Amino acid sequence: MKNKNTVGCIYYRVLSSVSIPSNIIYYKSLQHLDLSFNNISGQIPISLFNLSSLAYLFLGNNKLNGTLLAEKGPRLLNIDVSNNNLSSSLPSWIQQQNLPFNLVANNFNLESSNSSSVLPYGLNCLQRNFPCNRGFGICKYNFSIS
Repeated sequence: MKNKNTVGCIYYRVLSSVSIPSNIIYYKSLQHLDLSFNNISGQIPISLFNLSSLAYLFLGNNKLNGTLLAEKGPRLLNIDVSNNNLSSSLPSWIQQQNLPFNLVANNFNLESSNSSSVLPYGLNCLQRNFPCNRGFGICKYNFSIS
């Protein structure tokens, strides 16, 4: 394997670990990290959001819990944490313009977030604990694909 200081991309599928590998923080030049679809559980390590070169972080479709971190690295440009079990309010950094992020199918408390004014109104319909499909529709948006 290459020197950890020169690895730029890591893509794992069917990761044998049940948590995010702790040695990820040693990859100082890491720009792309894709650990989606691995059944990873536990919390997102603080060090992961602080990797100085990391630009793309994909952790979707796992079993992560806890909260999104209050701070993120300055180069982190795209974040996908969809389909996990993350909770609490959203951090203020999601208000950054042109920051693509995917937060659907979690348990965020969007009403108490400082960021609720910049989020699409329908995002609360896409959280795990929201009863969109029970009884009469509460959400006025149609998220179906034609």
